Amino acid sequence: MTQAATLDNTMGAMFIGVLFAAVLYGAACIQAWYYYVHQQDRWPLRSLVAVVMIADTLHQALIAHTVYTYLITNFGNTLELGNTVWSLLVSVVILQ
Repeated sequence: MTQAATLDNTMGAMFIGVLFAAVLYGAACIQAWYYYVHQQDRWPLRSLVAVVMIADTLHQALIAHTVYTYLITNFGNTLELGNTVWSLLVSVVILQ
């Protein structure tokens, strides 16, 4: 098995996952904007929506950083692919 095939099955899948997550994040942003413009709920529910959007924004930033680190910063450095990026650990441990 070649190195390119291995990266397609691992980093390629991670990149596609981040792309889908970004699309879903965009949909969530539109829904949150629509909610705040058109709904007049009490502050606890509005605060909950804000907390969810903050968590989703943080999660998107962390997974984007992970993919950037693996695919751009360490491009061609196959030894670095075995190390876990701090943003992936934060994303999994704190936000999941």
